[in-house]
Amino acid sequence: MLDLFKQSFQLTKKNIIVLLGLTLSIGLVLFVTYTLQALFVSNPIANFISSFVLGLIRVFLSVSIIKLCLVVIDNREPEFAEIKPSWNETFRFLLFNIMTSVIVVVVVMVFAGIIVTGKQIGRAHV
Repeated sequence: MLDLFKQSFQLTKKNIIVLLGLTLSIGLVLFVTYTLQALFVSNPIANFISSFVLGLIRVFLSVSIIKLCLVVIDNREPEFAEIKPSWNETFRFLLFNIMTSVIVVVVVMVFAGIIVTGKQIGRAHV
């Protein structure tokens, strides 16, 4: 276990510049998008558009982080061309997130229905 922490620290130390650059750029992009979204909060259409754009930026950055982690784990030197996701990867990630969210909502609704129905049945017999 201690060896794993040592390897992780060495890997992080080796790629600290790339990780800091990505973290700062993500922070800057999110700050700008949240600021723009706050400015458009009174206009519903502009708020929807800014929320949609913010969601796309989040998906794009999430795929970038995943690709960066995979490159670092492969013990290769990360380059921007490798980290930048394609539209196909971004779309597949977004589709996967939507499908996962739908599955979670359905499962929660089914279990909530079972619990509520179970309580109602229990009351009917009392």
